[in-house]
Amino acid sequence: MSEDEFIIREARPEDNERLIDLARRCPMQGQFEMYTDRYPDFFATNRIQGEKAHIYVVERPADGDLVACVAFTEKHEKRGDKTIKVLHIGDLRTDPTLRRSKIAARLILIYRDMLYSGAYDHGMVEILEGNNAAINTHKLLGDDFAVNTEGKIIFYQLLPVRGYWPSKEFSYRQATAFDMPSIAALMQKSYGGAPGAPEFTVGWLKKQFAKHPSFTIKDVWLAVDKNQTIVASAGLWDQSSFRRTIVSNYTRAMKTGVRLLAFFGLLWKLPPAPKEGQALSYTFIRWPAAPLDKVGALGELTRFLVNRVRSENRHQFLSVGFNEFDPLQTSLEGITKVKENIQVFSHWLKKSEAYQDVGEIPAQRRFVDLTLI
Repeated sequence: MSEDEFIIREARPEDNERLIDLARRCPMQGQFEMYTDRYPDFFATNRIQGEKAHIYVVERPADGDLVACVAFTEKHEKRGDKTIKVLHIGDLRTDPTLRRSKIAARLILIYRDMLYSGAYDHGMVEILEGNNAAINTHKLLGDDFAVNTEGKIIFYQLLPVRGYWPSKEFSYRQATAFDMPSIAALMQKSYGGAPGAPEFTVGWLKKQFAKHPSFTIKDVWLAVDKNQTIVASAGLWDQSSFRRTIVSNYTRAMKTGVRLLAFFGLLWKLPPAPKEGQALSYTFIRWPAAPLDKVGALGELTRFLVNRVRSENRHQFLSVGFNEFDPLQTSLEGITKVKENIQVFSHWLKKSEAYQDVGEIPAQRRFVDLTLI
């Protein structure tokens, strides 16, 4: 069947089960092979990620199979006193039997046409470092677009293999609805005005907490000083109710590593390392925030959260991400962790008013929310 015989259209609710199946058929390659299980609701992740999602699928009419998909997510950011709309591309999946075809390229051209429409300030994409095939697709945008490098997200995995002693200078507690103004103010002080940041208000917080019951105000934790001032905040988000990472195949070297993890799990009472076909067990740290003169407080709060996860004995690690230029990442010093990099790129229509205003921007600190990538 030629590529012209495939149908490209927007996804419908009745595509749910076939999209879940497609995600399972499209493993990611790396240190080990893994895929995302989006059961029971494929669309749940996309509803959470931004203001609005446009999901496209590629259908084979002969049997009704979905063989590819992509998601374009609209997110609102603040630039000065203006609210801008940015289009993020993600969830690009192609059935392994068709990866040498041009189907993925056709989906990227839909993204290009959306940027041409003028409805968006610019586009964004996050790509795991080393995925050169994905990076090379930038050329599909053509000469009308400028591709800017926006630095890297450092993706840390904190390992709860030992306990810590958070400073008694602070107390640590769950947030309540009464704390929302303080949390919004703290996030504004930490990231307000940074590229990628929304307008941090109580209304914005309420909207985020209403998106899915897996993350509410009760999942945010606070460090409070002796004057009862909130000096640091961070959330814990277990997303396993709507997406899970499944290990489908280990390399020989990784199998040895899994055996070691199993041994260390017995030694340190960690959850067992997953076997092939099982889900990794992890939780995200979301919205870590603190004034620059209180980075130490964020570090102490993070240690408190690692201890909490360790005592619950349900997760193998905590994931948290910072832009490479973010001084708040120094709060992780002294915590056992591993890391990898995610490269961030922006796409600008050269003739647009936005590009004329912004132009070439040096790599700088950005607000990132790793939990939504």
